[in-house]
Amino acid sequence: MQRARNQTFVSPWCYVDPSSCRSSETPYALSDFSFARGVGLPTVETNLHYSYEVCGGLPTWNTFKVRDALRGKTLRVGVPKLNRPHHFIKDTEDGAIPVGASWDQLSGLWPEYFDKMASEAGFTMSLVPVSAGSMAQHSSLWTACCQDVANGLLDFCAGNFWGTTSRLSFVTFTAPVDV
Repeated sequence: MQRARNQTFVSPWCYVDPSSCRSSETPYALSDFSFARGVGLPTVETNLHYSYEVCGGLPTWNTFKVRDALRGKTLRVGVPKLNRPHHFIKDTEDGAIPVGASWDQLSGLWPEYFDKMASEAGFTMSLVPVSAGSMAQHSSLWTACCQDVANGLLDFCAGNFWGTTSRLSFVTFTAPVDV
């Protein structure tokens, strides 16, 4: 009986420069690899980033690593405003999100997409309002939401976002997703 080869461990990969990849749609990740330089020297923490796709490989290792890292976590999600059919609350007008609204109250394309992802990966989501500080800094609610991700107040923003030059200067976007 021949054993099937695990594609994760034969897939090519390489280290990449994150500043060059920031505006690219090609995924890359921070390595948790540490190494020792020479015999008897302490371990050196690195800020190495890697990508399978840049070098023609399959991203399976990173997919499992991310999925397992999210299991049991609650992600803080920002939504700039209610906007049918993307994200809305039944019997509520489009526009500002009501104070105290929760992720479970949202309906629409994006909540349905992220709920499926959360169910498969074992995480939950918490709706967090876009901060007043970021809204005061930016005229766009979408840019303010991105600023909250950059500031560590949100884990991600859900909705239709343009990867503008301004936004790409402080936050990384995923590859476009059609829902």
